[in-house]
Amino acid sequence: MMKSAIKSFLISLFISPLIFSVSLQATPVWAEEIAQMNATVVKISGDVRILSRGKIAWHDAKAGEILSAGDKIETKENGKIEIRLDNNNVINLKPNSDLILQKLTSDAATGNYENIFESSKGKFRAKVEKIKNTSKFEIKTPNAVACVRGTIMYLVVYPDSTMAFFEEGVGFVTNPFSGQAFDVDPGNVYQIDENGNVSGPVIPTSEQLQDIVEGWDVGAGAEGYSEAGGDDLGGDTGPNDNSGDAMNDRRNSRDSDFGSNGNNAGGGTTTSGGAGTTTETDTDGDGLTNERELNTWQTDPLVPNADADVDLIPDIEDAFAREDHPEDVDLDETNPDIYGSRDNIRDEIKDIIDRNALRDDIQDMIDDGNTRNLDARMEQVTDAQTGKVLTDRQGYRVRIEQYVLRPDLYTVQLLNISLRTQEAGSLAGLNTLDWTTRFHQSLDALTGGELRDLPWNEYLLGSPVKYGTTQPGYYPDWTQVRLENPQGNTFMEKKDFDNLQYSSSKKWHQNILWDKVSFDRGNNWYNFSTGNINGGNNPDGFSINPSGLGSSYNVDVRFYVISDSGTLVNAGDKFFDNIWEFLAVNMPKASNEPAPNTNRRNIGDNNLEIRLSSKFGGAQVRDIDLIYIPWNRQTWHTSHNWGD
Repeated sequence: MMKSAIKSFLISLFISPLIFSVSLQATPVWAEEIAQMNATVVKISGDVRILSRGKIAWHDAKAGEILSAGDKIETKENGKIEIRLDNNNVINLKPNSDLILQKLTSDAATGNYENIFESSKGKFRAKVEKIKNTSKFEIKTPNAVACVRGTIMYLVVYPDSTMAFFEEGVGFVTNPFSGQAFDVDPGNVYQIDENGNVSGPVIPTSEQLQDIVEGWDVGAGAEGYSEAGGDDLGGDTGPNDNSGDAMNDRRNSRDSDFGSNGNNAGGGTTTSGGAGTTTETDTDGDGLTNERELNTWQTDPLVPNADADVDLIPDIEDAFAREDHPEDVDLDETNPDIYGSRDNIRDEIKDIIDRNALRDDIQDMIDDGNTRNLDARMEQVTDAQTGKVLTDRQGYRVRIEQYVLRPDLYTVQLLNISLRTQEAGSLAGLNTLDWTTRFHQSLDALTGGELRDLPWNEYLLGSPVKYGTTQPGYYPDWTQVRLENPQGNTFMEKKDFDNLQYSSSKKWHQNILWDKVSFDRGNNWYNFSTGNINGGNNPDGFSINPSGLGSSYNVDVRFYVISDSGTLVNAGDKFFDNIWEFLAVNMPKASNEPAPNTNRRNIGDNNLEIRLSSKFGGAQVRDIDLIYIPWNRQTWHTSHNWGD
């Protein structure tokens, strides 16, 4: 059963036009030279996540991390964070809070600044230096606004109201419905509800005051404050009791099975680094629990120095040690270690995992340098996975790692890694595919099998996406694919979906709002046209011509149907006219998809090798070349329970 720490308690930070803001004076008149300010993460306790501007994946906050305008902060049930701005203003967040750093600017000539934030829920404390001139410090919420002139302000954002309390100094709150502002003297509370009704000023009771002003420290002791690279000083009180432990949610009462570079200094039965001593099953007595053994993807021999594929390379040193492919030696069998050590390959794959900000348990392992049990842990936290050693169409050996994950409650991610060794020349290294779909609803209740059975063919191929007469329980906001080679050359395509609609024919559907491509990691998106290549023969493909860039910018995309041995397969005419049809290989035909029928994409028990050749400004860039294993060929772990 997956523990609550595996779940990413994320929310969409779409702020309503009704703003409850903490604001500092009138809007300033700025000089022409405006500098961007930053914020620094000073302290962290528990689970806190950051969504950096322009990114789609959250990552764990780290002490010392630099934040900028557009970044988002979220604290979970046990999370607290303190950030300090360049102008020494400080903001604290208690658990279950979110904050968007909307605007952080300063004018060196006048000393004016604008610090503007948005929040949809939570508890906040702001320590603001005395406001000079026409600077602004403002926190906006769905139903009110609070504005500081130099004070310690507390803000509580409820689902239906917002409360502001000023401990020192003065500020004001604004009613977003009427625009009327109310001065708030120190020691008083103002509250504005969702209908714009204002209550206050009110002097809080001693109990209310205690609840407002206490519990903000992000320090040592029971709160388990941990700086980057420091000790985990939680207060374990007994065997498997992690209450008060900074790593409580991540360890999930299994301290001995994680180990870390810091100390878990609780007083119970715990571990300080290393594999530790465990009360769980350890069949071969090598200090690793069965679930942490290297070979757990299929049958685990559970013996030290295992050589599951009998290739004379111990599994711990074997680049391709999965049991599913024993012929993982060099083609002439004269140099079986040509692919390097397993740890070297895992180090590269860790970089991809780190970039994609996957689940907490995996991140723990990355931080701890625990490469031996990465395979086992990846299996445990994925809905599906495939690991194969194949030969590509050029005759090079390729290690394929492919995972289906849920980086947060609303998102499904397919991560494909194709690794070639140096003998592959310009194709050596990691070529990756990242297909991510963001849903309108939380997917937390779905098992792996239920996730697999969603109408992915409709999401990929429908225009509009048709659901029939029954309203779907789940539908996407957007879907995006990103391909990248070791040199950092990328291709991205993304389409956004409209809201769910009910037609006059009493059927549900979603229109496509836009479908665009990017060549610079999503900084610029372009409309485009395509042209078919090779008319369904193997390889089939298409060309991409972005609008407005001229004929010197184009991408040639080819698809090769290959067997596991790299042989081109005569599987009949196969048509792949766009990137979505590539991802939909072996999937059923979409309900409104035109002829020819689904056989155009059915490649059976084979694989697709995709190659992107690009010219930017007339200059040829390094190809992206990877092998994609059809989704329905993966091993699905339907037993996972994604609840508590």
